[in-house]
Amino acid sequence: MAGSGLAWALSRIVSMVQQAQATKPPIGRVVDKVAGVFTPVVMIFAVLAFLVWFNAGVDLSYAFIAAVTVLVIACPCALGLAAPMSLVVGVGRAAERGVLIRNGEALQTASEIDVVVLDKTGTVTKGQPELTDVEPMNGFSRDEVLSLAASADSAREHPLAEAVVNGAEGLELTPPTDFEAIVGHGVRAVVGDRTVHVGNQRLMERIGVDPSGASATVERLGDLGRTGM
Repeated sequence: MAGSGLAWALSRIVSMVQQAQATKPPIGRVVDKVAGVFTPVVMIFAVLAFLVWFNAGVDLSYAFIAAVTVLVIACPCALGLAAPMSLVVGVGRAAERGVLIRNGEALQTASEIDVVVLDKTGTVTKGQPELTDVEPMNGFSRDEVLSLAASADSAREHPLAEAVVNGAEGLELTPPTDFEAIVGHGVRAVVGDRTVHVGNQRLMERIGVDPSGASATVERLGDLGRTGM
């Protein structure tokens, strides 16, 4: 079943890429309109060039060369080919890098984007949180803080809890008792003879702990795109 699901997903991706390459961006439609007018104009000028040189008394072959030269230099075929070719190449290269573009208009509009706002974990990240920093306070050691937090989080099935537990690899953990998951805040558990709370600022305020002493550290880590606990 997993294999068929993967094949279905890949077929959908290939289909999306093909549809995007087949669509025509707004600039392509403009090019078609310009080429529709420009082509007959160029042909008229080529005929005029032939007549001018032929009436000037030059050889017939030279008059033909003049007409063909006008066609080769002024013909808008390169303009008509450039737009769809750039679309095909752009969508294909983006797909190779994991970026799916729905249509040509989206690709053209992307050139005007100044800011991209993302609100979902895993969009431009690995989608798997990792422990990056441990900042002990009030005389606690790093290993002690991490061991207590990981022990409390070991009973919780949450990506952030898993990151803390994985970050404590090599440390001795104590199975927690009297575990409680507090939705939207964190967890509370008894680890050995200690009651441990692990969570966000709202949890600290809820249990009467003043988090202001750590606010500067949390703000600094937040500026680096990290989630403080």
